[in-house]
Amino acid sequence: KMVQAANIVYYEMDNIEPSLISQSSKDRYKAEAVFLRNLAYFFMIRQYGDVPYYTEAYHSKAIGRTNMVVVLENLSEDLENHYKNLPWTYDDPSIVGNRAMRGAAITLMMHINMWIAGFTIEDKTPYYSKVATLGQEVMIENNGAYELLQLERTKEIFKGRTKEGLFEIVQNLNYQETFSITSP
Repeated sequence: KMVQAANIVYYEMDNIEPSLISQSSKDRYKAEAVFLRNLAYFFMIRQYGDVPYYTEAYHSKAIGRTNMVVVLENLSEDLENHYKNLPWTYDDPSIVGNRAMRGAAITLMMHINMWIAGFTIEDKTPYYSKVATLGQEVMIENNGAYELLQLERTKEIFKGRTKEGLFEIVQNLNYQETFSITSP
């Protein structure tokens, strides 16, 4: 469902009347869709290995599985083409961490490239190099959007929306989504 929804959002962004939304907003929404689609695929690959892979909207045909390394390479390229359209952070603290940000996309690309390096039979060096380069980018170029919190502030991380959070999955009490009171 997440892959299909992301594919539809990506596709429909190009069908919105230009007077209704700026090009930079369209680009950001498309980048968010790519991030969510690729996050879903990354979790599926980690669980199942080879998976059916598609990026077109309104896909309805049955397809076979695609080699997981091929899918991971596609995910990496896809994110590479879009992640710079995501902001480092948001001014609105209610969406910081739970809406796709550039740091989350970069770390997802890092994970994807480590998985490619772990499973490819080709030279692994380019993938390790890409991870190192991306790591430098998220640490150095983030314009103060991210920082490690002092150990004494660890509980804040679990409450969310700190400068240490790159991407968070939020609980919604309206849907009875809760963790144990002792989980932090």
